[in-house]
Amino acid sequence: MPEARATLRRLKRLELDELKDAALTALERRGYDVRGKTTSQIREIMRHHPTRPKTAA
Repeated sequence: MPEARATLRRLKRLELDELKDAALTALERRGYDVRGKTTSQIREIMRHHPTRPKTAA
């Protein structure tokens, strides 16, 4: 029985990691620089508009 619990925990952890990666990818597509940031830093970033890359004129 403990092996089954460990397996379920491992599968749930993988599922959560995939969801987190998908959420970070979606934020990057919207223009937010969130890779390598902590959860609290991401919350702070989300309070502001995404940074726009400067274009060469």
